[in-house]
Amino acid sequence: MYTIFAVEASDEINENNEFKNLLYEETNIIGAQRNFFLYHSLEDASFAKELLVIGGIFEEIHPLTIVSPGKKGPLFHDFEWTMKNGDIFLFTENLAAFSFKAGLETDRKMAEYQMEEHLVFTSIGPDKVVYFTESHNQELMIRTAKAYKTEINFLILDK
Repeated sequence: MYTIFAVEASDEINENNEFKNLLYEETNIIGAQRNFFLYHSLEDASFAKELLVIGGIFEEIHPLTIVSPGKKGPLFHDFEWTMKNGDIFLFTENLAAFSFKAGLETDRKMAEYQMEEHLVFTSIGPDKVVYFTESHNQELMIRTAKAYKTEINFLILDK
């Protein structure tokens, strides 16, 4: 998992090709969709922000985390950005990510089943499975894991 940044402009940018062209010429855009522009670094995103502020059309910078393929939860579409090439990014501002660190496999599966309705996405990588839930559900996830004699470890998403 790694983080990129989406700079959000107001909808007015779609009516102003001059500003769109300026962003493409002066910044290191790695992708764009509607009024969002993607950057690998916060420095690049901040420069795009400066340009959009000058034009009075800056909205917000959003951190996005690219995730491995996996299982979509019931709230997936509230937090996702899927690129045309199939890469999936999650808006991580209001998400918490965790993985299991202890417990028997059967207990982990039962805990996961109980947590399922609160999961936004389950990223299934080659080395580990990472679960994403809304931030306000952290304590619920901890209590559910304990109820099934398992332990979870929350991950830092902004790195």
